[in-house]
Amino acid sequence: MMSFLSGLNPEILATIMTEIRSNLHLPSTQALIVSELLRMARTGDSQGFRNVLSSLDGDNIGPFAAKLVSKLSLTPEGGVGSTMHHILALICSHWNNPLLGATVVLGSWNCSLETAQVVVRSLLTKNPKYEELILDLLTKIGARYAYKFNESEVNQIMEKVAQVPHKSQIIKRVTMLLIEHASFKERSRHVKKIYNIILNDAHTKNIAGVYLNWRNVMDEYPTILDHDLRVVSTVILSLLRSKQYHIIAQEIVEQIPESAYAHPFLVQPLLEYAFKRNDVGLANEIVRRLRQPVSKEVLSTLLKLNMRLGDYAGMESVMQQITKAGGMSQKDYETIVHGLLKRDDFLDAVTFTQNIPVHLSQGACLKLINHLINTKAQWEEPEFAVVESLLDKIQASAPVGSRQGKGFWNMVGSIYIKYLVKNFGRQGIRDARDIYERSVKDYTLKAYGASRPKDPLLETANISTNPFIVPVNRRDTIRLLIDDRSSGIIVRTIMDAAKRLKMTAVVNWALLSLVELGATPTEVKIDVTRKFNVHARKIGLREWDDEEKFQDLWDQGTIEFVKDGVLKDLSD
Repeated sequence: MMSFLSGLNPEILATIMTEIRSNLHLPSTQALIVSELLRMARTGDSQGFRNVLSSLDGDNIGPFAAKLVSKLSLTPEGGVGSTMHHILALICSHWNNPLLGATVVLGSWNCSLETAQVVVRSLLTKNPKYEELILDLLTKIGARYAYKFNESEVNQIMEKVAQVPHKSQIIKRVTMLLIEHASFKERSRHVKKIYNIILNDAHTKNIAGVYLNWRNVMDEYPTILDHDLRVVSTVILSLLRSKQYHIIAQEIVEQIPESAYAHPFLVQPLLEYAFKRNDVGLANEIVRRLRQPVSKEVLSTLLKLNMRLGDYAGMESVMQQITKAGGMSQKDYETIVHGLLKRDDFLDAVTFTQNIPVHLSQGACLKLINHLINTKAQWEEPEFAVVESLLDKIQASAPVGSRQGKGFWNMVGSIYIKYLVKNFGRQGIRDARDIYERSVKDYTLKAYGASRPKDPLLETANISTNPFIVPVNRRDTIRLLIDDRSSGIIVRTIMDAAKRLKMTAVVNWALLSLVELGATPTEVKIDVTRKFNVHARKIGLREWDDEEKFQDLWDQGTIEFVKDGVLKDLSD
């Protein structure tokens, strides 16, 4: 798209630029002019770029930028685009507007590492109002440009971390960045930080990160029971989410002595492991050792295990215990619906779900919709009617934008993306990618939300509460509720589908998106290799030089389609 400043009559341009100069102290004006200059940089309009900046004069853009502008006409053609982006970064720094500078380097692929360095230094200045956003931008720049922070920069980042609320998710993401660049003198401090990374990776479903970081700390203590067992529990539960990591979960479980089977932090992951592996012997041993009274979480897992084994008498017994312990939970109702679906009682499952108390029905509703996606390639009116009734039920009690509905509507977004890529071929995959990109927050809008008019696209009311009924030709209007936790799931779903149809550009987009979401290139390589290579799934925790083995598998061509993606140009 051509900038509206390009090709204007010189007199008209002069009038416009006079007005801009008088308001250049306003962030909104700065954003406007940089946006237009970015368009010129992307289209290679160096003449228009020079004209606009010349009319701003050197005092307004800073001496370093002015010097580069004066030499722009002498720059070799291949370096003009990169130079224009570097000039914009210098201008943003001169304006003391680091957030705008970040939009330059994160919104373009034509920036050099030197340009990224200008923006990083600008972001590291004190800015209490935007510290959390700045930390987020620093992690994104670090991932995009494989930027190596020096000791001084790491110290400045740590100062910013101290200003951010303790519960902020960004702290966990920044911890990974700090570990890569800071030295650790105290073992306990090192282990604690790795624990935090593991917990964050588990939250964002980055299972390869959980696996690799557990390897980093598993030998720090003599036995597994010396570790924080809450972290051990999280590691096992995360690894059980994906079949390609079950061998790792098995190795960890085998280190746990029978005497610890009844530990409150270990009962649930051990039962989940028995559930996934159909290990009746382990399940019975855990149940035998359970102390009374049994927690509701453990009872819920036992209910699921009995359902898996087809022990309906056992299910009835556990349900009675759950009722005595305070009543059925959302997960308990979901388990019952899952059992009905396993017996092909779909209509009974729908009827049962409609009668679940509305505040406990979210999991069951999602289970039914996911079942339809897995079993019905083409939906007809009855399927759409069922989905609409389920979504309307939740919208009435936990609407989009409410705290109660956040998790549900995030999962609706993930399930809808799965529906698109499974049923609509290449076009569905492209639509899924576009909807994802439209739904996640735009850096510029996020940075200038306070100073610019609100974009209606960002209003909660515009999130699609039933995207399934939107016609194909109206999918460009769909916006889903997507947070950090569901982003990784969605990107991996799109990548898997694109890989099957050999859509190279989409796979490369997905690989880079995973890195930008916080996974390292090594983690993404391991995750992809385990997914698509049967030999990789057999590599355990204690095999020598695991990363080298994965690199060998990557290079052997067993996953030819993805091995030549953008990750080959990135390093940890």
